[in-house]
Amino acid sequence: MSRFCPVSAAGTDGDCTVLPVVAGQSCGVVGVLVFAWAVAACQEGTAANPELGVVSTAVAVEASAPACPRDLPSECPSPEPSWSADVQAIVAGICGQCHADGGIEQSAFDFSTYQGVFMNRGSILDQLYACAMPPEDAGVAISLAEREAFLGWLVCNAPNN
Repeated sequence: MSRFCPVSAAGTDGDCTVLPVVAGQSCGVVGVLVFAWAVAACQEGTAANPELGVVSTAVAVEASAPACPRDLPSECPSPEPSWSADVQAIVAGICGQCHADGGIEQSAFDFSTYQGVFMNRGSILDQLYACAMPPEDAGVAISLAEREAFLGWLVCNAPNN
């Protein structure tokens, strides 16, 4: 099971925000990509947690940005979201417009297969949780239910189920 590691804080002009940062360390959990959690301590720049051996860069959020839900599950939800039943259709219908066959971002990030999504799961989590994907100009939006399923699946370490 994934374990969350408090790592750093982000903020601008004294306002705190909470965003996940992908950690390159597993925090002692073998074989698990862990999403380190940025905590609201209002530090800027690069923060480190030497006990965990994790370093992350704080993320500045502009005050004019629309509100983004802080809805990252703290653990794998039960029942566990499924790639085939829940997430694959979201990826194909929303992400696939740019990140699959013929899409403008396919060469950089090809999400036409489970393996392509799995290999980029950390980046996808960061972008999805920060409401950076899908972008406003993409012509598609992700519903709260789709977002919940996708984030939950990523927190479960993106199983091929």
